[in-house]
Amino acid sequence: AEHVFHVVRHGTRYPTAKHLAKLNRLTDWFGPEWPVPFDAEDAGLLASRGTRELEEMGRRMRERFPELFQDFNQQSYDIWSSEVPRAMQSATAYVSGLFPDLSLSDDVGEPRDGGASA
Repeated sequence: AEHVFHVVRHGTRYPTAKHLAKLNRLTDWFGPEWPVPFDAEDAGLLASRGTRELEEMGRRMRERFPELFQDFNQQSYDIWSSEVPRAMQSATAYVSGLFPDLSLSDDVGEPRDGGASA
């Protein structure tokens, strides 16, 4: 049996609410000609660039170890994430790159102790 452990942090994300507040204070100081280019509802979420980064990382892993990543079988793979939305978004993007033919809505498992699993 082969095992691969790949520890990955989330991809590129939007600033958190805490950092947006700091950016907004800068806008107050510089004036309206320097608006903050981020929306509060996106705070801390994975950016589209981050999604592409993780999909690409999954694709490269599949290409490097093709014999290990033929077809997805939920009993054969454990993919873990914390329950932080950007981490779950990153795990979903990574799995999409690793198994491009997989419909995640059909194969995502129930969260286990310590985090969410895909």
